[in-house]
Amino acid sequence: MTLFLIFMAALVPVIAIVIHTLLTGSPPTPSSPKVQAKLMAMLPDALDGSVIYELGSGWGGLAVALSKRYPRCRVIGLERSHLPWLISRMRGALRRRHGGDLTFLRQDIFTTPLHEAGLVCCYLLSPTMEKLRPKFQHELPHGSRVACLNFAVPHWKPVQTQQATDLYATKIYLYRVPDSIPYR
Repeated sequence: MTLFLIFMAALVPVIAIVIHTLLTGSPPTPSSPKVQAKLMAMLPDALDGSVIYELGSGWGGLAVALSKRYPRCRVIGLERSHLPWLISRMRGALRRRHGGDLTFLRQDIFTTPLHEAGLVCCYLLSPTMEKLRPKFQHELPHGSRVACLNFAVPHWKPVQTQQATDLYATKIYLYRVPDSIPYR
């Protein structure tokens, strides 16, 4: 009986993640430390007072790193999958004890307004990036930045592209609104 309970305790979270991945088409995939370091090197030194969003924040690693890098900014991670969101909430609580304004919300990235964003980061698949493009075009303020890991915003021209030295040679695309948008 004990072995069965341990098995079920391990299986239920895995099933929840698989179901969420099938429903949304996007698995909660963490960004590696090498990818995070390359991204941080591409970003400006200061974003004082800006709101930073991580869309599909998964386990919270990138949002925590952004909170450390920009302690005077409000960092908001948006995640719909229950288990990664709970884990990221715990990470956020630990981070807040050391300062910084970090929040993880269990919300839909397509319905959450991004009007106050100074920076949006995402590690989402191509079909999701295609669906986000019109939202970015209509909601993001002039001068804000969009950083994408591995999957570009279709039909946008990045102001900078670099490749991390991680196992997957992850590409990082950095855009600036409206500089990189062919139309608005």
